[in-house]
Amino acid sequence: MRWLTGEPTIRLQLLGLFGLLILAGTSVLGLDEWERRHQQEALRALGDETLVSLRRIQALSDSYGLDDIGTVFRVRNNLLDWDDGISAVDIAASPVAFGLRASVRGTSVIAGPPPAGCPGEP
Repeated sequence: MRWLTGEPTIRLQLLGLFGLLILAGTSVLGLDEWERRHQQEALRALGDETLVSLRRIQALSDSYGLDDIGTVFRVRNNLLDWDDGISAVDIAASPVAFGLRASVRGTSVIAGPPPAGCPGEP
């Protein structure tokens, strides 16, 4: 009944201090968990954005390298006629231009052949 008289005992003071420490520890753990989730979400978004741009770059590089460079090699070594080489380069330039336009616009379209009837445009 001494606690009712207004004079705090050592036991009551230690109990209050213990409660305060528990509350402080819980709040620190809660803030740490919130920050961890926020950072994990930011890293995931950054990783997704990086992977999309890398896929675009690789698709563009593959399209350019496989079609244009191969055609130039074949024309230079007389494995392909000049006119056939020009038409092959024109056909190969269409997906490259399409992929570049998609990258500039920031769309999620990965370089590939454009839709039929619209060379180079989506």
